[in-house]
Amino acid sequence: MRDFDSVLESLRWLYSQKHEFKSVAIDTIDWLEQLIFQAVAREANKESVGEIAYGKGYDLAVAKWEKLFLALDFLRKDRGMHIIALCHCDVVKHTAPDADSYDRYQPALHKSSVNTWQEWCDEVLFANYRVFTRKTDEGFGRHRTVAMGEGERFLQTQETATALAKNRLRMPTEIDFSWKAYASYFESQNINGVVVNGSSKKEKELING
Repeated sequence: MRDFDSVLESLRWLYSQKHEFKSVAIDTIDWLEQLIFQAVAREANKESVGEIAYGKGYDLAVAKWEKLFLALDFLRKDRGMHIIALCHCDVVKHTAPDADSYDRYQPALHKSSVNTWQEWCDEVLFANYRVFTRKTDEGFGRHRTVAMGEGERFLQTQETATALAKNRLRMPTEIDFSWKAYASYFESQNINGVVVNGSSKKEKELING
C-alpha cells in the first residue's frame, strides 16, 4: 500500500463488495505505523511526526489507529471476518514501579501504538523459539554458554517479565505454534453471539515475533 488512505480503501472494499475471503491479515503493523506517521506529518505540514510540538503527533496517530479499528470491527461483526495482525518485535527497557528495570520483548511500535493495540486485540501472542543452553569449559576457569535447539516455535499467550502478551480465552502460558492449537480454545465457544462454521469470529489477534 502507498499510504494509509489506500489501506482504509481496501478495507472498505472488503466490507462493501461480494467476496469469499474469511480473514484479513495486516503484515505488518509496524510498517503500517510508518504510513500513519507519514499521514499525520503531511496533514500538519511537517517533515515527520516527531516535529509536531508536545508529542501531539503521536496522539493524532492514535486517532488514525482508532479509525482503522472501526473499519476492522465492521468487517468482523458484519462480514464475519477473522482479523490477524502481524508485527515485528523489539527488545525494550521496561520500568516496573516495584522492581529494577529490565529488558523484555514487545511489538516494535511507538509506546502509544503498543498501548492502543494491546487494548483493542483479544489476543496478543508472542511467537518465540524454544532455546536450551549448556555451558562449555573453555579452560583456565572460563566457561561459555552455548544455545541449543532445533528451531521449535511456540506462542506465549500471557504477559511475563520477558514478553508482552495477553489472551481472553483462559489459555495456558504457552501453546504450540499452530492454528489448530490456537483455534481449539475458541472453536466451541459462542463469543459475542457470532459463530461461523462452529468457530467464533470475534477474536482479533496480534502475533509479534
